[in-house]
Amino acid sequence: MKPITIIFLTGKPASGKDTQAELLSKKLKFEIITTSEEILKFLNSYKGKYLKIKNIKINIQRQRKLIEKGFLASFRLVSYLILKILKEKIKENKSLIFAGSPRTIYEARQYLNFFKKQKNIRFYFFYLKISNKTAIKRALNRKEGRPDDILPTIIRRLKIFNKEVKPAIDWLKKQKVLIEIDGEKSPQKVLLEILKYLK
Repeated sequence: MKPITIIFLTGKPASGKDTQAELLSKKLKFEIITTSEEILKFLNSYKGKYLKIKNIKINIQRQRKLIEKGFLASFRLVSYLILKILKEKIKENKSLIFAGSPRTIYEARQYLNFFKKQKNIRFYFFYLKISNKTAIKRALNRKEGRPDDILPTIIRRLKIFNKEVKPAIDWLKKQKVLIEIDGEKSPQKVLLEILKYLK
């Protein structure tokens, strides 16, 4: 049986995660899972007030408000959703690209522990590294004009990145499973760098 490949793309806002996910998907025919979209989809469809995860109650309404203000959703909620998707797609023998994961050390640990128990799965954690200056410039110039691409929100998201996401990246580096890519390069050059590791 052909091995399943799971790719995680993480990095600062506007580091090119979604762009690379699309380019990789076209090239490899893998399905894209965008973490932020999956969270919003769940929050918009969930009817209850709370969701219980490992005996901890997550206030869904509070999660909606946090995301509206540009903050990250609960790491337990995100991990729960991503692992659920992983299990479902692996049963279908599908290779995946996750754009925007992991976001916290908790998530990184959960995913790595999950992969260690699996057979016939190749997994990759790519960190698209860019400067704050590049992140701000790209976000402000994005053609699609996302609602959170305004300077105060971008600065807040960069602070959140340093506080939450960067420790996860550093932790993955210590586990010797992180692949750092220069995200300052053109999208095509970044794609070629990533593909080198996937061969």
